[in-house]
Amino acid sequence: MNFPIFGIFIKEQIESLNKLGAENEVFFINSREEGRGAYLRSLWKLRRLLRKNRYDIIHCHHSFSGVIFLLSGRWFHTRRLLSYQSDPRNESGRILFGVLYIFFNRIILKNKPKKANLSKLVYLPNGVNTSFFVPMDKDQCKDKLGLDKSKRYILFMDSYKRRPCKRIDRFNKTLSILRDKYHYTDLEPLVLTNTSRNLIPAYINASDLHLLTSDFEGSPNSIKECMACNIPVVSTPVGNVSDMLSGVGGSHVASNFKPGELAELANRSLNAGHINSRDTLTAKGLDIETVALRLLDLYNEIQGTSVAEDVLPPTTSDYDPSPAIADSPHDISKKPIKVLMINNCHYRRGGADVVYLNTGDLMESRGHDVAYFSTKSQYNYPAPYSEFFVRDIDALKLNFTEQLLFMPRKLYSREASRNLKKIIDHFEPDLAHIHLYKGGLTAAILPVLRKREIPTVITLHDYSLLCPRNIMIDGNGKICERCLTATRLNCVYHRCNRKNLYYSIVNYLEFVLNNNIFKPKNYFKRIICVSKFNYLKHSSHPLFRDRFLHLYNFYPLLSQSNPNTEKGSYFLFYGRLAPEKGVMTLINTWKRLGEEVQLKIIGEGAMSAMIKDEIKKHNLTNIEFLGFRKGEELFRYIRDSSFVLVPSEWYENNPLTIVEAYSSGKPVIGSNIGGIPELIIEEKTGYLFTMGDSMELEAKINKAMQMTESEYLEMSETAYRFACDKFSEKSHYRDLLNIYREVINVDHL
Repeated sequence: MNFPIFGIFIKEQIESLNKLGAENEVFFINSREEGRGAYLRSLWKLRRLLRKNRYDIIHCHHSFSGVIFLLSGRWFHTRRLLSYQSDPRNESGRILFGVLYIFFNRIILKNKPKKANLSKLVYLPNGVNTSFFVPMDKDQCKDKLGLDKSKRYILFMDSYKRRPCKRIDRFNKTLSILRDKYHYTDLEPLVLTNTSRNLIPAYINASDLHLLTSDFEGSPNSIKECMACNIPVVSTPVGNVSDMLSGVGGSHVASNFKPGELAELANRSLNAGHINSRDTLTAKGLDIETVALRLLDLYNEIQGTSVAEDVLPPTTSDYDPSPAIADSPHDISKKPIKVLMINNCHYRRGGADVVYLNTGDLMESRGHDVAYFSTKSQYNYPAPYSEFFVRDIDALKLNFTEQLLFMPRKLYSREASRNLKKIIDHFEPDLAHIHLYKGGLTAAILPVLRKREIPTVITLHDYSLLCPRNIMIDGNGKICERCLTATRLNCVYHRCNRKNLYYSIVNYLEFVLNNNIFKPKNYFKRIICVSKFNYLKHSSHPLFRDRFLHLYNFYPLLSQSNPNTEKGSYFLFYGRLAPEKGVMTLINTWKRLGEEVQLKIIGEGAMSAMIKDEIKKHNLTNIEFLGFRKGEELFRYIRDSSFVLVPSEWYENNPLTIVEAYSSGKPVIGSNIGGIPELIIEEKTGYLFTMGDSMELEAKINKAMQMTESEYLEMSETAYRFACDKFSEKSHYRDLLNIYREVINVDHL
């Protein structure tokens, strides 16, 4: 499957059967994305497949797959098995169930059949992968996800697309009762919709309770996953939930579907203390290994069934015994890819680190194998092969003599070279994807990748191939392009790094090493730019032109976003407080605006003290400085604002601030520079102003203040649709996978 997350439970079932020696081939019908018409469009392809190959067992998942299999006409001499994923009454109706019951040897139900006289029915719930879903430290999970440690989170797990039968309205009503009647002031909903598979264990372990409020279910996998993580569950009386939760302390099944009873049971669960449902899960045989053994026994049983059970007499087979053409060993069009993700930092310190981790999660969620190579830190997330991570030292914490001694290590790390070889020996990647490496892992990793013939792509998060300082700003904080047309020694002459001669010399030496000695064209097969602006800046360079391509970052929390299309009462700036972010332009603008125009500033950085002083000195009561905020608290400020401000005064690439604002339904006012203009559609998703022009910014602020409710609603909805179109996981995965496949296949020609 190209998108195994759509059928992840079936995928894991197949893998567990493979471990037991059963050979499988998958015929995938992508009805999730293409609609039910995909079933009919797949009919002729299925007929060709069945004509060329003979299988011992045909196992159809979902009723419509069973219908298409029967319509193919290629079922006479095969043993046939059909799995319903929900109650037949809800999945396709009783009439179709009766027809399918006639033609299939066995039908698997996820909840116990009510009619005991139907001999072909088998009760076999899906199993849960207990090596993937394990108990984890709650606070560490909250840190990873940016959640507030002081809050208690109630988990609601939806499907790929939000379905009415999941009843999020009942979920919200239950939470309201918990707050009002039981006086919970610290509860927050945690709603998952089409979430990256690799993040789900963290979300579950960050939760205090899973509340399932559905009208109907079969055998909800979310409950088994929570049981494996020792997270309590409260559920409506659906499917086989009562069977699964019987004897599980701290978990409850309501007798009805009323929010009042669900709230009462949730209150009991939240006060139950630590539970151990994982052992109960295993004892009930709901782990994936036990279910695979039972399924294999069922296959063997069906194979022993006499042909007389078939409805129609045997006919002549068109089976072609000629062997199929073997796949090329390097053809990965349908095979999982082994990706080595490389970055200086393995926790969410900055934007590049977020992209690195999100990309790894994305590939893992789609069934690919991912390993990481980075530096060691107390803040790192757990990762395979972390014992090979490289030691790193913050040079800014060293005195000048220590920095001089440490400088060779910051330019070329022999430890990184040695340890990368060890990871490659253990993991054997198909390709490497580099994000940031200079100053941490260093250029020492590049010859290793080349010698081991590991095709490599790199994502550019800055301008490090053009500018020794990486951000194209000189020592005076002004945009600088001198190094594009003149000597790179300008970096030293103008002291571009903090006006410090030593740091600027180090930047120059690093640039010469990475661009003149280790030439990028010799190491990077493809260079990904995250904005069109960045792409155009680099693609004009004769050394790199044919290797550059453009691909926006994606936003993994887009499916969980809760956009607010109501106009808020204040404007918002949030982010790093540095001169190039244009914060002083905001301050100067607000000095002229009235009391009714409120601005909130969120963030921390070198300018924090200066901003506080300016607000106090000029008595700017229309500005509130809130300092650092993160997680759900930050997103509440975003959703409750009217506009988010991005007044940057440097070549921004693909600002995450704009992505997050749009995903929250908030339009943006931003400076007309770098990659910002390609994200803001004038008067459609926000407004643009000339960089640093306080008067023009004031005019745009006044224009935003004068918008009617209907005008604002239209702009808010357009911004959210822009985010869904440009920053979705689905489109990013498709494009990134095409890059990976091209690089790997070209490299092996």
